[in-house]
Amino acid sequence: MEDIKAADQQAYQWLLERDFEKWTLVFDAGARYGTMTTNASESFNGVLKKVRGLPIQALVSSTYFHCIGLFIKRREDASKWDSEGISKFVPKIKDMIGINENGARSLMRPSQINSYEFMCYDDHGRSQKVIMGDGEGTCTCQNMLIYHLPCSHMISTLSMLRIRYVDYVYEYYTITSYMGTYGTDFHGIPDITSWLPLDEARGIIELFPPIMIHRKGRSKTQRFRNTMDENQNRTNRRCGVCKTFGHNRSSCSQNPENRR
Repeated sequence: MEDIKAADQQAYQWLLERDFEKWTLVFDAGARYGTMTTNASESFNGVLKKVRGLPIQALVSSTYFHCIGLFIKRREDASKWDSEGISKFVPKIKDMIGINENGARSLMRPSQINSYEFMCYDDHGRSQKVIMGDGEGTCTCQNMLIYHLPCSHMISTLSMLRIRYVDYVYEYYTITSYMGTYGTDFHGIPDITSWLPLDEARGIIELFPPIMIHRKGRSKTQRFRNTMDENQNRTNRRCGVCKTFGHNRSSCSQNPENRR
């Protein structure tokens, strides 16, 4: 926040007036997972990539049936994992827990500071503080807060205390929760002959296409760029003609070939 305040006082004040639960990880009460990026929107762009040039009805139908296919695939995966009985957690979380388990083995034995605080040290002498409560725990590495999984420091501490660290993995990472998420049934869209009659008082109105003139030729489509697309090395390009940075010879104003 201090960095934002130094860069833009108005933006800093605007953020202070917003509900912290809506935009910060530390005040989200555990509702978010990981560090959010634009990857979620890029994933949805991939769904629409081949159909976004179609009429709206075809676009909606294609997206609808594509989502149904994804739900069916995930239900089948969950049923397979459940029948195998290898783990109570989905494979991705099982692998992440395994990585943290390996990390815990490389740590020194935690030092107990008091009844609920422990210090964990790695082989380079770096330390993290683990605080254990009633069925809950936090670590100064913040991985437990961000990913809702016991970090290597918590696993090391809980193992020393002979407490099952899998009990500290959030319930929604289980196969049971996964099956509940994708267990929703979809239903076919009724034929137009069975639709309710138009009734403006009830909000059932006829929808018309937007009033606009379509230009001749094929529509130009492009992805929306953001700050993540900016090339950090763009300004380091050096021109072979004027020897300055920021452009190349093909766009140089001093290149004789560009003056023809």
